Amino acid sequence: MIVPLDGAIRAPDVSAGLWLDHADIQLGNIGLNLANLSGQFDYETKAGLSAKQIQFDVLGGASQASIRSELFGNGGVTLIELEGDVDMAPVNAWLDLTLLRLTAGSTAYRGSLSVPYGGREDQPVFEFASDLQGITIDMPPPIGKIVADAHRALRVTQSFEANGSEVAFDLDQSAGGILRLTGDEVQGGIIEIGRYEPKAVAFD
Repeated sequence: MIVPLDGAIRAPDVSAGLWLDHADIQLGNIGLNLANLSGQFDYETKAGLSAKQIQFDVLGGASQASIRSELFGNGGVTLIELEGDVDMAPVNAWLDLTLLRLTAGSTAYRGSLSVPYGGREDQPVFEFASDLQGITIDMPPPIGKIVADAHRALRVTQSFEANGSEVAFDLDQSAGGILRLTGDEVQGGIIEIGRYEPKAVAFD
């Protein structure tokens, strides 16, 4: 920590580091638990939180992450880039989407989590993308996927608010939709099967 001694009134600059070794962390606001978290975390007043080569277990698989921060005004956003493997059973339990209940297996993924702070409406956003290699989908065409090794592009975006969340998904442009959730209950939305093109949805 650097403390000014020249009489000027300004906040001290802080620089700190933290090493975690196989720690368990609960992200209560998005309902995720990180196990065996290991890596070096750094914080500086002018740069915010950062980290590289973080390793942890989540959603039935091993993942790694990097963290950086963008600061503006009295707040900012912490950006977490993720990649690793997940198992669909714990993913199902987390997102609780009807379509995901018909999936089985594990697959590689890439994702990101943005956590804003210091603003009037700080809404975390989680993004998930995978080619679904290793996954089967027990549904008829065009959604079904019988061969686990086949590739199908899936993108899921979930934005969290104080009273719920909104989930948008697109399965290889053959199905997709947007759902409004309060807790685990669907309050409204739209799901389309066939050639899907994302669009805005109004929730009453």
